[in-house]
Amino acid sequence: MATKNLLVTTLELSNTGFFIDLPNLLRNSRSFSILLLSGCTIVGSLPQLLCNLTQLHSLDLSHNNLRGHIPWSIFSLQQLSFLDLSYNNFLGQLPKIHSNSTNNFSLYDSSVYAMGSTRSSLTTLSLSHNLLSGKIPS
Repeated sequence: MATKNLLVTTLELSNTGFFIDLPNLLRNSRSFSILLLSGCTIVGSLPQLLCNLTQLHSLDLSHNNLRGHIPWSIFSLQQLSFLDLSYNNFLGQLPKIHSNSTNNFSLYDSSVYAMGSTRSSLTTLSLSHNLLSGKIPS
């Protein structure tokens, strides 16, 4: 089924085990506000196309096999309030993130610097169980 002409705003396929071709999905639909794809056998790196989803406010890509560096432009999405990238294989350091109302940063074993200069509306950020480095702000 082609998604080119559909106006889908919410996609929830968590823990279905479906193989998701994330770049293709994002290329064919830019109307997502909620993407919940935890445990969907997504492999590869996080596509830069995510940054084109200007209406996105909830993104859960936890428990997949994503790797590489997190594209920091994702933190510039004005509507994004919930971001869960935990239980993947991301590496590197986080940029400084400034949030107007960051309430719940869940970092656990990933010590990262998560406050500072990049503007974001994030209220929940989970990056635990990745290969990130840096320090947690006090």
